[in-house]
Parts: sequence; structure tokens; C-alpha cells
Amino acid sequence: MARTFKYTVNKKPQQLFTILKEKLKGQVDINFVGDENSGKIEGSGFAGDYIITKTDVGTEIEMTITKKPIIIPWGLIETKLNEELGNL
Repeated sequence: MARTFKYTVNKKPQQLFTILKEKLKGQVDINFVGDENSGKIEGSGFAGDYIITKTDVGTEIEMTITKKPIIIPWGLIETKLNEELGNL
């Protein structure tokens, strides 16, 4: 079962994409394909898609987790995403 998380940040789409790339750079076993509009992230038992949209109040990133290890609770994933994306 997939879950979607949305965050609004005060960055331009290109800036947000650059930050995403930098955070994932050097991560072992992470496949990242995409651009400043949308993409896919896979690795370590996880898979997800993202969409970046410019809005009136900032830039919105919508992250949909489509696959996760069964032993990892959704609460832990949400906490990690909040730490990484909620503070941009």
C-alpha cells in the first residue's frame, strides 16, 4: 500500500531538486532518476516517486512511497521524511 506525503517549502523547484540530489549523493544502493519536475527513488527495499510543483505559496514536493520493508512502520518513514523535507 502506497502513502503520499506533501511538503511546501520556500525554494524554487530547481533549488529543491538540487537539494534532493545532494542529499542522495553518495548514498549506497540508491537509484535516483528525475529532474526538477518529477522522478523516482529506489533502494534498500524502498521505492517512491516525487513530483515538484510551483504554487502560490512556495514549492510543493509530493513524495509517494510505493514500496517499503514490512518491518519498517509508516510512522518511522513519516518521521524521517519530516526531518529531511520538512526543514527545507
